[in-house]
Amino acid sequence: MRRIHWFFWLMGFSVLLGAWSAHGLEGWISEDKIDSFKVGVQYQMIHGLVLLFIEWNSTKGLITTHKIRVIQNLFLAGIFCFSGSIYVLTLNEYWSIYWIKWLWPVTPIGGVLLMAAWFWGGYQFFKTRNEE
Repeated sequence: MRRIHWFFWLMGFSVLLGAWSAHGLEGWISEDKIDSFKVGVQYQMIHGLVLLFIEWNSTKGLITTHKIRVIQNLFLAGIFCFSGSIYVLTLNEYWSIYWIKWLWPVTPIGGVLLMAAWFWGGYQFFKTRNEE
């Protein structure tokens, strides 16, 4: 439970960014970009909740702490790569920084990391269930 405060911060920022996308981005970037930004917020929120759930359940000792940390780190890396790159790429419509457009491969890498976290976590919990 040592890391749970970070997950609450992550969730708080997803609410903040969601409010900004709903009320503050209009006029800065196009509607299409705002929709993309909202996808990043949605994924951050969903996976932040998953991180809270995993951390809360880690006290039950179903799988080892090391395996829990691997799952959480995959989720965190996926959130930062997927949602973070969406935030930066969509806001670049306003910033117009040339080199930022080259960050687009980070988004699918983040998606792969999120899928890896889901599949690895599912495998670990399935394996534990079958060992009982």
